[in-house]
Amino acid sequence: MRLERIRARAFGRLEEFDSGEEPLTSLTVVVGPNESGKTTLFHLLSSIIYGLYPTSRDQHPYAPWSGRDLDVEADLRMDDDELWSVRRRLLTSPTGHLTRGDREEPLRNQTLSFATHVTREVFHQVFALTLAELATLESEAWSEIQDRLIGAMGARDLVPARSAAEVLEVEARGLWRPDRRGRQEIRELGDRVQSASTRRRQALDTDRLLRGSMRELEQTREELKEAKLLRERQRLLIERASTLLPAKKLLDRAAALDEEAGPAQELDGIPPDPVGAHGRLVAEVAKLQRRLERACAEAEAPRERATRFGSAEERILGARADIEDLRAEVAGLKQARTRLAALERETQDRRRRADSSLSELFARDITESEERAFRRIVPSELHHRVTNATRARDRRREREVRSTLLRAAPRPSARTLVAGAASGLAAAALLLPGAEAAWPRVIAAVLAPVSAMFLARWWTMREAFKRGERGGPSDFATGGDGGTSEGVADDAESVESAVRELRKLLADLPIRDDVVEDAGPELSVTVARLHELLDELDARTSEADRSREAFDRAHERLATVGRGLGIDLPPDDSAAVHVLEGKLREAEKAEEAAKSARRELESLDRAQDELRSELEARAKELGSLEETLRKLGGDNVAAGLEAAERRRRARERAEQIREDLTRSHTDLDELMARLDELGDSDGRSMGDDELAAARIAVEEQSDRIEELTGRVKELEHECARTGEQITADQIDGEIEALEAELTHLKAEHDRKLLLAHLIRAADHRFREEHQPDVVRKASEYLKTITSGRYDRITVGETGDFYVRGPGAGGAVEASSLSTGAQQQLYLAIRLAVMSHLDEGRERLPAFVDETFVNWDDSRRARGFDLLHELSQTRQVFIMTCHAPWADELAEHGAHRIDLE
Repeated sequence: MRLERIRARAFGRLEEFDSGEEPLTSLTVVVGPNESGKTTLFHLLSSIIYGLYPTSRDQHPYAPWSGRDLDVEADLRMDDDELWSVRRRLLTSPTGHLTRGDREEPLRNQTLSFATHVTREVFHQVFALTLAELATLESEAWSEIQDRLIGAMGARDLVPARSAAEVLEVEARGLWRPDRRGRQEIRELGDRVQSASTRRRQALDTDRLLRGSMRELEQTREELKEAKLLRERQRLLIERASTLLPAKKLLDRAAALDEEAGPAQELDGIPPDPVGAHGRLVAEVAKLQRRLERACAEAEAPRERATRFGSAEERILGARADIEDLRAEVAGLKQARTRLAALERETQDRRRRADSSLSELFARDITESEERAFRRIVPSELHHRVTNATRARDRRREREVRSTLLRAAPRPSARTLVAGAASGLAAAALLLPGAEAAWPRVIAAVLAPVSAMFLARWWTMREAFKRGERGGPSDFATGGDGGTSEGVADDAESVESAVRELRKLLADLPIRDDVVEDAGPELSVTVARLHELLDELDARTSEADRSREAFDRAHERLATVGRGLGIDLPPDDSAAVHVLEGKLREAEKAEEAAKSARRELESLDRAQDELRSELEARAKELGSLEETLRKLGGDNVAAGLEAAERRRRARERAEQIREDLTRSHTDLDELMARLDELGDSDGRSMGDDELAAARIAVEEQSDRIEELTGRVKELEHECARTGEQITADQIDGEIEALEAELTHLKAEHDRKLLLAHLIRAADHRFREEHQPDVVRKASEYLKTITSGRYDRITVGETGDFYVRGPGAGGAVEASSLSTGAQQQLYLAIRLAVMSHLDEGRERLPAFVDETFVNWDDSRRARGFDLLHELSQTRQVFIMTCHAPWADELAEHGAHRIDLE
C-alpha cells in the first residue's frame, strides 16, 4: 500500500494542506521547524487508515484550531495497483467514504480492510519510530520488549505470558507456602477448623445447661397456673358478696316497675309528656286554620292583575322581532341618507369632469352608443398604438437631425495623419543612441507633443465621422443627400402607417383630427383617466339606486306591520318606529306584570297547599292521640292522660335503674349470666370476717403469682439467650464446609502451579519459534547501519541484549553501548518487528520522527540507505526539522514536503 496524495481541509493546525498532484514516492521526507505540524501529519495519516479517535469533536486533540469541521482525504495505491480514495470527517460524529473505481462505500469510522491485521494501538507503538521511544531501550529488558511487541501485539485484552505465569505463582503462594510469612488461605482454613472443634465442645456444655433450665421453666409455669386458679376462686366469692347480690336486687326492682307500667305496646304513640303534647296539638290546629283563611284572602289581588294581559298585547309581543329589525334598519338608513347625498354630489362632480375631458378629445358630444364604444377601447392596446406612432415620429426627427449633422461634420484628412506620423518619426530618430549633443533631445521634446496633437485630431475626426456614418450608412455610400431623403421618406411612411392604425382603433368615435395627428402618451393617460371616471360614475349611480330601494322597502315593511297590529302610523319612518317601540314597551310591561302576578299566585297556592297538608297532619295526629287516651281512660280523655302519665313514670324509673347498672357494670350481660348461675342457693350474704379473709387470700395469691411470673421471665430469657448460641450440629456443618473448602484450595494451589509451568513452557516454545526470524532480520539491519561493526544480536538468559561483531571484540551488552548505538539497535529491532507483523499482507507505511539526532554522519548516511532500501517494500515517511538532512534524503530519491 502506498499513499499517493494527502489533502487536509482542516486537521489541527493543518488547513487547506495538499501534498500536490504529483504522486508521493515510496520514500517521503517531511521537513519543517518545530510546531510546524510534522507530528500532526502522522496522526492525520493514522486517522485516514484507522478512523478518527476520540469520536467527539470536543475531545479530539486535532480538532481544527479555526473552528471548522475536521476534514481529511487521501488517495491510496494498493499492491494490486487499485486506487482507493478515502475521506473522513468529524461533525457531531465521525463519517467516512471509500471510493474504489466507480463504487463508493460508506466507512463510518471503521478501519480500512487492508490494515485490520494490525490494531491501531500496535500501529502507533511499532510503526511510529520516535526519539522518545528509542530512549526507552535503556530501561527495558529483551523479555519485556518481546512481551510488548511479539507476545501481546495481536490482542489488546491479553497480558504477556510471562506476566500471567508470575500472577499464577503469586496466587499459588497466597494459598500456601512452606514458611509462615504472608497471608496463606490454606493455613488459615486449618486454624479455623481447629477453632471450630474447640467451639463444638463448648456448645455441648451449653446444651446440657439449656435442658435443665427448660425443665425448671415447665415446673414454674404449672405452679403459676395453680396460683391464678386459687386467686380467681377467692375473687368470685368476693364478687358474689359485694357486686352480684346488690345488682340482683336492683334488677328485681326494675322488673316490678315494668309490671306496674304494663305492656309497652299500650303506650306506643303516646309522647313522653302526653298532657303538654295534647295541649300543643290543639293550639297548632287552631293556628293553622287561621293562617289558611288569611292566605286565601291574599290571593284575590294578584289573580285580578293576571287577567289584565290580553290578545292585543300578545300580538305586539309576537311582532317584537319585526319591530326590532325595523328599528335597526331605520337607524341604518339615517347614515344611508347621508351617504346618498354625498353620492349625488360625487356623481355630479365626476360627470362634470368627464364631460370636460370628453370635450378635449371629441369634436361634439358623443351619443350613448359612442360612449359604449369608447368604453370598449382597451387602454393597453391604445397605449401600444400611440407608442408606435410616437416612436415613428421620433425616428423621423432623429434621422433629419443626424442627416444635418453628417453634412456639416468634417471628414478626416490624410494630411493630418501624415504630419503626425512624420513628427513622431523625426522625434524617434533624434533620440537614437549615439547622439552626444543636447539639441537633438530638445527638438525631439518639441516634436513629440506636436505629433501627438496631429494624431489625436485625426483620430477624433475619424471617430466623429464613423458615428455619423453608423447613424446613416446609406448617406455615406451615396456621398450626397439622396440617401438621406430616401430614409426620411421611409420614416414618414412609418409615421403615416402608425397614425392609420391609431385611427382604425378610434374609428367609431368623433375624435378630433389634431388629437390623432399629435397623439402622444398623454392621450393614453387621458383615455385611462376617462375610463376610471366613467367606472366611478357607474359605481356611484348603482350605489345610489340601491339606497333608494332600501328606503322604499323599509317604508313598505313599516306600513305592513302597522296594518297587522291595527296601529295608525305617521308617514315619517323614524316617527313610525318610535310609535311601534312605545307600544312594544307597554305590552312588555303588561306581560311582566301578568307574569309577576302568576308567580305570586303560584307561591300563594303552594303556601295554601302546604298549610292544608300541615293542618291535616296535625288534626290526624291529635285524633290518634285522643283515641289512644280514650282506650286508657275508659272513653275519657282526661282519665287517659292521668293513667298514661303514671305508667310512663314507672317505665322511665325501670329504664333508669338498668342504665345505672350498665354505667356501673360495663359487663352487664356477663353479670346477668352469673346471676342466672347463682340461683337461690348462692344468694346468701357473706359476713365481714369471711369477706376480709377472702381479700387477704387474694392478696397473698397475687404476691405469689408476681414472684412466679418474674421467675418464668428469667428462665425464658436464659433459655432464649442460650438457644441463640450456635449448636454442636451447626458447628459440625461449619467444620464440614471448611474441610471441603480446604480440599478445594489445595487442589486450586496445585492447579495454579501447574498452569504457571504450562504457560512458561508454551511461552518458551513461542519465543523459540518467533525470535530467530525477528533477531536475524534485526541483525541484518544493524550490520547495515554499523557497516559490519556489529553483525549479530543475541539475547541472554535474563533477557538482556548483546551485540557481536568483528570490531566488537566479543559480546557487548546493550546497556554499555553509547546512546546512538543503543538507538540504532532498537531501530533495527523495530524494523524487524514491522516485517514480521505484516508478512504476506499489505505493507503499512512506517514513520521515522527525528531518530537520527544522536547518530554520526556515516551511520546516518547508512541509515538513510537502509530506509531507502526499506522503501522498496513499504512506504517510509521521515519527519525532521534539519533541512540538510532533507536535502540528503532528496538525493536518495525522497519526495520532499515542506511545512512552515
